[in-house]
Amino acid sequence: MASPSDTAFNKALKFITASVVFCLSIFFTTTSKLSTAYLVSQIKYPTYTNTTTTCKKSVLDCEKFEHNLTVENASSAWIWSLFAALIFPELLTILKSGFIVLTQNIQTPQLKHILVPIMFQSLHSAGSCILFFVALPGMSTMKMVAVLSSTCLIPSVFRAISDRPILGNCINYVWKAFDILCVAAQVTSIAIWTLGESSHQQAWSIPVGLILISFGWWEAYLPYNNAAICTSFFDFLRTVRDESLHRSKQHLVNFIVSIWKIVLITSCLFILVPTLQPVPSVGDLFSHVKGKYSIEESVTSIPGRPPSIMLNETYSKCITKDAVPYLAIPDSSDCSGYWVRVCLDKKPSLTYHLCPGSTKYIKNGKSMDCVNAGTCCEADSLVDCTGRIRYENCDNPNLPSEDKFTSDPSKFNEWHFVVENFFKDFYPIIFLAAQVLSTFFSYQLSYFAIETRLQIVGFAIPMLISSITTLVLAATTCNSILNDSCSYDDLIPAELFFRCFDKLTSEAFFSDYWVLIPAFLSQLWLTQHIWTKKVIRLAKTEMVFDMPYYDSLILEQSLLLNRRMDDEMEVHQDILTQAAKKESKILGCATLWHETESEMLDLISSLFRIDNYVGIGDKADDDSFTFEMHIIFDDAYTEKGHINSYVLQLINLLASKSLKLTSKCSTPYGGRLTWNLKHKLQIICHLKDKKKIRIKKRWSQLFYFLYFLDTQTMKAVGPDNMTLLDKDKVKYQNTFVLALDGDSSFRAETIVKLLDHMKKDDKIGAVCGRIHPKGDGFISMYQKFEYAIGHWLQKSTEDVLGNVLCSPGCFSLIRMNALLESHIQHLAPAVHAYSEVTTRPMHYLQHDQGEDRWLCTLLIERGWRIEYSAVSDSYTACPEDFAEFFNQRRRWTPSTVANLIQLLTEWKTLVRHGNLSLLHIIYQILMLAGTAIGPGSIFILLVGGIQMTLSITYWTSFILNIIPIILFILICVLSTPKNQILVAKVLSLIYGFVMITILFSLFLNALTMCPFAPSTLSLIITVGAFVVVGIFHPLEFGCLMNSAVYYTTIPCMYLLLPVYCAFNLDNVSWGTRETSPVTQYTSFAEKLKYIFNNTEEINQLNQTVQEELRNIKDEIKNLNKNTPATVEDDVTDSSDRTWMTDLEGERIHLDHEEKETLRFIIDKYLQPENTNEAAQADLKKGLVDFKNEISLMFVFLNAAWAVFIFLLQLSSVQSSTFTIDWTPCPTAAKLTNQTSFVEGNLPEIVYEYMPLDPINLVFILFFLLVLLFQVIGMVMHRVSTVGHIVSYTTIFSKGDEMNMWNKDEVSYVDGRPTLGISNPGFSEILPDSGVRMSSIHTEAELSIDEVDKASSAAIQLDNSVIEAAEIDTPTVTVTAE
Repeated sequence: MASPSDTAFNKALKFITASVVFCLSIFFTTTSKLSTAYLVSQIKYPTYTNTTTTCKKSVLDCEKFEHNLTVENASSAWIWSLFAALIFPELLTILKSGFIVLTQNIQTPQLKHILVPIMFQSLHSAGSCILFFVALPGMSTMKMVAVLSSTCLIPSVFRAISDRPILGNCINYVWKAFDILCVAAQVTSIAIWTLGESSHQQAWSIPVGLILISFGWWEAYLPYNNAAICTSFFDFLRTVRDESLHRSKQHLVNFIVSIWKIVLITSCLFILVPTLQPVPSVGDLFSHVKGKYSIEESVTSIPGRPPSIMLNETYSKCITKDAVPYLAIPDSSDCSGYWVRVCLDKKPSLTYHLCPGSTKYIKNGKSMDCVNAGTCCEADSLVDCTGRIRYENCDNPNLPSEDKFTSDPSKFNEWHFVVENFFKDFYPIIFLAAQVLSTFFSYQLSYFAIETRLQIVGFAIPMLISSITTLVLAATTCNSILNDSCSYDDLIPAELFFRCFDKLTSEAFFSDYWVLIPAFLSQLWLTQHIWTKKVIRLAKTEMVFDMPYYDSLILEQSLLLNRRMDDEMEVHQDILTQAAKKESKILGCATLWHETESEMLDLISSLFRIDNYVGIGDKADDDSFTFEMHIIFDDAYTEKGHINSYVLQLINLLASKSLKLTSKCSTPYGGRLTWNLKHKLQIICHLKDKKKIRIKKRWSQLFYFLYFLDTQTMKAVGPDNMTLLDKDKVKYQNTFVLALDGDSSFRAETIVKLLDHMKKDDKIGAVCGRIHPKGDGFISMYQKFEYAIGHWLQKSTEDVLGNVLCSPGCFSLIRMNALLESHIQHLAPAVHAYSEVTTRPMHYLQHDQGEDRWLCTLLIERGWRIEYSAVSDSYTACPEDFAEFFNQRRRWTPSTVANLIQLLTEWKTLVRHGNLSLLHIIYQILMLAGTAIGPGSIFILLVGGIQMTLSITYWTSFILNIIPIILFILICVLSTPKNQILVAKVLSLIYGFVMITILFSLFLNALTMCPFAPSTLSLIITVGAFVVVGIFHPLEFGCLMNSAVYYTTIPCMYLLLPVYCAFNLDNVSWGTRETSPVTQYTSFAEKLKYIFNNTEEINQLNQTVQEELRNIKDEIKNLNKNTPATVEDDVTDSSDRTWMTDLEGERIHLDHEEKETLRFIIDKYLQPENTNEAAQADLKKGLVDFKNEISLMFVFLNAAWAVFIFLLQLSSVQSSTFTIDWTPCPTAAKLTNQTSFVEGNLPEIVYEYMPLDPINLVFILFFLLVLLFQVIGMVMHRVSTVGHIVSYTTIFSKGDEMNMWNKDEVSYVDGRPTLGISNPGFSEILPDSGVRMSSIHTEAELSIDEVDKASSAAIQLDNSVIEAAEIDTPTVTVTAE
């Protein structure tokens, strides 16, 4: 089935991603292996055979020149580099696990859980030290690469003695023979490599190192049930592994083991140094380490003995002698060289010169002219060397060379002068960085490929190819360097090249390296599961690899052999397996109140799409789920007991979709209606009567949370009794509540993407999707941009930091188990805290005005994670009216701030338990500070903007801005909310024009003054950041078109709106959807259709007349007091019978158990709201007092902040005390020290710069810093989002063609399916989910065909009524008893 997810964009994205991952994986893995081989090649021991390649740079090559090569000894640096590369993964483990151990409460492991890993990892670490510090340094580079394929002995032995099935449910002995051949291949290859290195000084280290290092891959290859030998031992190992796998106590084990490995590796290093002596002593390992080393190639010449003059002759002595001051004396050893005696103050008295090119020294030339005029060197034909040495065909340097004569006569025999010098620096840390980074990136790419279902193209094939490419590159480079020692000298000095002994030809390969083929094939057989097994989408690393990280020096084998096996599925089809493979259960819950017809249609259309999706069978197993829809109608009845017009509107809309009401029944909370869709999806509508049950959204959510629990679990919910919750938590692990609003619109595929997050980690309590607001007008445009930026930056950053603080109630998936279980022992389950009735004003705002954010706060406090899925799109109606928008934000803003303050006050506990990270706390402090002083900051920016635009003083601008703010505050204090909103509208319009004027002023200043002024640059950076963010979201780039509206409304939304919220904290009304339903038309064509077609008017009139007739009927019945009413068993008052008679559909009854359960829920949690006037008055007074306190503090804080920045701004105008020179914008230049010009000195030029004033400094340091923080978080989140898209997108056919052999959909730990990384398996028998599924007994059932026929008949009847109405007078059909 073609999924809407498989769009052309997604397919292209997957193809590009797969190609990039494939290429980068090969590149980084090959780089890792080559850099490892390079580091090992630099380890040189005196007793080993060491070959050094040299590359001569100088062209001076004759007898009189001596070439010297000096390579600075960097042995200690290379040893430490290899050591650092080896322990780097252990450092990562210590950082990760150590932070968790030190900051969180973890389980204490048993001693066996520590000793067993230490035993195996000690053998593995000893093998790594022996192999890479002793064995491999004595081999050629090509053999280093080849021998690593023989590190699989222990996994091959474990596999050979295992009873793991290969095909079907029994052991295939033909395939088992291949397992035995693997063991033989590994043993043979180890023996051949050892025997082939007969000249190796430490040949014993080869088999010992290869065998010991293979103990590192023990976990994945343990025998499954009964090993062929040592059954008890392997049973013990398997038990230890399973008991500690993926649990919180494993972090302590990893932490201890990593520290032990570092200690062991360090000890091995200090033992090997004195034994093999790569440096003279252990102390030299520390004393000779530095960052830069050099290679010097020098060309020197040793001249003949100088003339007999006084050594270190001073100028005064030299000038008094009877001698020529500049005397050229021929060199007795070289016809082209001569000595020059020079009498110069503070200069040597004797220098040596060498004639350039092929010229010689003139014997009979004039000594005075020789040096001064440069005529002492002539062609060979004019020179008579007379007994001195003449070097034939020997080119001297092109320029005369001279060198100072030593002042110590005893050193003359060692004295020489340098003709040419060549220096090259090398930095071992660069090669270490290349190894560490390439290895880390290769590991991350491997994990990314596996979690995104690119395992074959992004992991299996690159791991296979990298070994071949590494060997080919090593052979090619070695062959090149052996042919020409200077082949790669510009890249890597020849003196520090790989260890290349002999050229590798095809004949040499088959004679010396043939054993590589069976070793490589055995490795390929042992790791066949990487081609056939896959994990759940977005799986955590713990579900992919057995070890916390990787082995950096043997990357390929560590990733392949640590990839989890999970191949026991075929023989373990018990109830746990069935539970893990069972489809996820989704319980859709929409809370309705006063939704319009178009909004209800959006929800109904979404349900039809889900019905079609669930009914179609050709879906992947991990894309399947069961779905049941519940609609909770708040205040669904009129005062006289009839269902209200909104419920009737829903019934009529479903009828228009050919859905007839299937059943109706009375309940203790009101009533229940049921519809059955085509593919058996059931819509259950719960009608709440405010006289019988508490209403409003939080209590509706609590109702359906409790309604879905079985009776035993529900009665156990409480602060004290947690036994049943711990015992039955598995029930609700795979059951989820999809929280919806009455206007939500979405596709079924978005639910699958939310489920992907839930399946990857059982500690995820909720996942929210990308919410797109719908609507027309400027207010809607503002919200479209605000929602886009909020999701792109805010939610993405929070998700990267570890926890999203708000999962909106309009489209979120909540794990049922998260409501019932607390990971923090002293906290009761979230559903219990969520049921508490609020009595304090602060809690009233926090709990009831933003119930979804408060529920998320409760989940976070209890150790649950909340994530954001950027690929799960949904749409919801947003306020289009200014007043409705202000009232909505009046509810949201106080709740947001209150919940954030609660989390920040508990930061120590949250960080200790790992609920929030310290970085997340810091980020939220910045966000809270920005919210608290936001109005004051916007005010100051307006002051500066108007001052710049109108060229007035700061005081004048301050007064112009403070007047409307004071006016608005007075209106908020003295007038009604309606008048407050009216004034806010007027001020918003004025501020909009002001913002446009400021923008034009910035543009003019950029053109006429400095384009890099702080204010202009801040605007450019902000806009540029938004554009970059939009580019990262190409499908939503159009949201940026609304940025103009967002910009002009900044003063309204960040100055006026917070003031309005602060002064209306006592207003706890909902503020939205409080009017009667009015049909909305989204296009001009629909409006015209409504004008010229009265069908809608007739339908509305029909509903009105029906309600009036029902009222008349009730009045008539009430007058007949002598007639007793017949009351059904489940009818509690006459109003039940009233609304039941209004509707068609089959009358059914609740069974006794469900009725009692509902009564228990209502009595304990959902009693109707107390209408006690005294209590309401006390609450109102408390809210007013709370409002006065908060609003006063709010105004004082922002006023103090604004005045402080304003005074600093004034000070910066009068002096430069509080300003910083903005060097990109020089404003003037002037001359200083002009008096010195007369004295002959040049004056200094001093520039004056534009000042960086406090206003711009605050904006740059705070707002741009937060923006940078968010952009980084967004980029990281986009990477994971691309992976998510790739994981579910197919290119050519059903299933992932890039993982066509991957059949496993369930992750296993030794035969038991993992239900999450912290609960890998459960020994208890999984009971039925226990979720209540409309346990009602019907008197009769209609088939789908009968429902369709009835719906068709109803449609025909409705059409006939409409046709009659259009021809003649309106006809109203009323159903009544």
